[in-house]
Amino acid sequence: MICLQKPESVFILFGFIFGVLVILITPPFQVPDEASHFFRALGISQGDFIPKVNGNVAGDFIPLNAIATGGELAGYLAFKPQSKQSFEKLAYFLSLPPKPEQKQFVKHQIIYSPLPYLPQMLGISIGKIFHLSWLKIMYLGRLSALIVWLLCVYMAIKLMPTSKWLLCLLALSPMIIFQAASLSADSLIIAVCFLFISILLKIALDKEIKSSQLLVLLILLFSLAIFISLSKPNYVFIIFLFFLIPVNQLGSKQYGWFFVLMLLSSISITATWSYLIRDIYAAYHSWRPLPPGQIISSSEQFKFVLNYPLQYLDVLINTTKLQGLYLIETFIGKLGWLDTSLPHWLLFLHSMMLIIYALIDSKPDITFLSAQKAIIALVWLGAAVLIYTSIYFSFTPIGNKVVDGLQGRYFIPIGILFFLLFYNNYFQIKQEKLLLITISYIPLLLTTMLAALINRYYVQLF
Repeated sequence: MICLQKPESVFILFGFIFGVLVILITPPFQVPDEASHFFRALGISQGDFIPKVNGNVAGDFIPLNAIATGGELAGYLAFKPQSKQSFEKLAYFLSLPPKPEQKQFVKHQIIYSPLPYLPQMLGISIGKIFHLSWLKIMYLGRLSALIVWLLCVYMAIKLMPTSKWLLCLLALSPMIIFQAASLSADSLIIAVCFLFISILLKIALDKEIKSSQLLVLLILLFSLAIFISLSKPNYVFIIFLFFLIPVNQLGSKQYGWFFVLMLLSSISITATWSYLIRDIYAAYHSWRPLPPGQIISSSEQFKFVLNYPLQYLDVLINTTKLQGLYLIETFIGKLGWLDTSLPHWLLFLHSMMLIIYALIDSKPDITFLSAQKAIIALVWLGAAVLIYTSIYFSFTPIGNKVVDGLQGRYFIPIGILFFLLFYNNYFQIKQEKLLLITISYIPLLLTTMLAALINRYYVQLF
């Protein structure tokens, strides 16, 4: 029986209920790049851990009927706001035999390692055992991804030494639930980053932590750092949060050795994966048509940034100025293929609620020192710049004055760090009141999200 007195219990209850509803209400492959994530997960489930290169494009050889399922069901709704879900198409593909032996090459732009697809592969493997249609397998993949995400974030909230309600509220944001209940690799990446940060904060701030528990947490911390490095190196900068831990917590010698080992291991694993996919990465950009005269080249973009650092600083500033509101919207919730907007009042309300929770959800016996706040700020800023830069290298024409393709959802895994900068011991509220506010607000937030999805894909409600 779930006791609704604790933030992690509130999270697991609302996360499961609304997560399952999102799985059922969101039409197949209507999460950004979900069809490509489906194809990538299928390829990995066949033992193809590294994507193939066919001609000059990257992709995988997967069953023909899986390609038809993903392509058809994604194509007739994506970027077409007036189109509604076709139940005839759903019925057809739900009964379409898998025919796994008939394969064809399909291109996609996903080059992640197999690790972030482990939950999806669990659902896919179960579906394969029972010879289900690829659409049924897609739904099983969504469900298994949601369950693993729920368990990881549940543990993150439970281990968080303070600001538990803040993390609960953030994790139940519409965009995060929408990503979690999908085949996207971001589902597990978000959960693992949350768990890494909460474990590190527990080690740094919990004064009553036992030595046996500390050893287990350090092993988990090291393993999660390797996972993040091999899944999405954009977020590897959060390893530097390690300096939040007081030196006397581990001892000066062990402190230095552990950090160096974790950092070098993360860099090595990232470099190894980059080397293994070097040929795939060369074919990565061919999926995107560009205007004449515009070229995307990571190596040339790197030279531009290196030669003109001040101009690149202007790029970062201009991008933030021009796209700031869009980044906030896509952080909180712009659903579907970014064609399903939430009401403006909800975006404003949820932004304010997150900031208010950041200000009032604290513990009297836990304080962040000024130096610790500075570390959090620098890590968040460094990770944000790394996200900007990776998108600039991968998606943006050489020397462009803004970063193309940037979305607020890319900042979700480090989002809790931004809100922790508001942490203080001055504006405190009783945990019982936060409980009542949360269980009253979350249904409003997520029911409005479901209404927006129904309005977009089924019946015009507003």
